[in-house]
Amino acid sequence: MMPPLINTLANNALETKLRAIVRLDPFWREQLAQLNGLHLYIELIDLGFKRVIQFGPTDVHCLAPYTQADVRLITRCRYLSSLTDANQTQLAIEEGHMQLMGYEQAVKALLQFLRCHHADWESQLAQIMPDALAYQLTAVGQLAIEQLQQAKQSLSQSYDFWRRNESTSP
Repeated sequence: MMPPLINTLANNALETKLRAIVRLDPFWREQLAQLNGLHLYIELIDLGFKRVIQFGPTDVHCLAPYTQADVRLITRCRYLSSLTDANQTQLAIEEGHMQLMGYEQAVKALLQFLRCHHADWESQLAQIMPDALAYQLTAVGQLAIEQLQQAKQSLSQSYDFWRRNESTSP
């Protein structure tokens, strides 16, 4: 567990980044109207981040974690990307890596919103650094994600093989 001051600084940094993404990306600004008034409780277990995010017509507001929420999302950072794919979301929930609950229509609206948008990280990075560097960082990031997914799949298959063979041993 992080000390309170570091936890507060980390929470503030995450809030700042979230608001910056919404402000920089025209898609997010245009689409916020469909989530206007929705309150999302998000808890990132690995970071100790707990906040309620209120979606407004043109911006998001981060509120105290004890505020009433329409949707509750509890997970770790590495599983956030699974929200963009229905099958990955279901798998993360079934495996106990994610809790997603709340009013059915609110959950559907949030997931639909997240699934129709794929952030163009290269263009976001190009606003703060040279284009070539933004391209390289994006390419390296994508390669790292693919390699980690392959390693996870390989480890999972090895573990399943070991469990099958271990359970059949005398």
